[in-house]
Amino acid sequence: SNSSRERTPCFRTSVCWAIKLIRELKQMGVFTIPIAISAVEGQDWVALEALVDTGASICALPTSLLQRLDVRPMAKYEFEFGQGEVRQMDIGQMWVRIEDREIITQVMFNDEGTEPLLGAMALEGTFLGVDPVRQELVPIRGRS
Repeated sequence: SNSSRERTPCFRTSVCWAIKLIRELKQMGVFTIPIAISAVEGQDWVALEALVDTGASICALPTSLLQRLDVRPMAKYEFEFGQGEVRQMDIGQMWVRIEDREIITQVMFNDEGTEPLLGAMALEGTFLGVDPVRQELVPIRGRS
């Protein structure tokens, strides 16, 4: 029965250990780096710190910042947020510069006060991977 498993210290310890490991692994792939962003026209660039989030599909920036750069929404898509909430969000396109690499990528118009996120699509498009132990980006080969 469940009650006997809950009383077993070994079961509780292994569950606690697994939860702690999952939390640590999730945090290992998350760190900040300097990037620059621009509208597709590429005239005005803004430098900022973005959270590298391998769990995020695309970049996400506060709406006011994207509007200031004249990035316009092109479509709405459904996104699942870390807390499990699902919402329809506007997306557009922008330039992103990561180190010496630049690419036009998709960006989500996020709520005010949210931290800028650098998502997986931009990382893959610039052929950069994540070294979670050293918390840095590393060049990767493309695959065909």
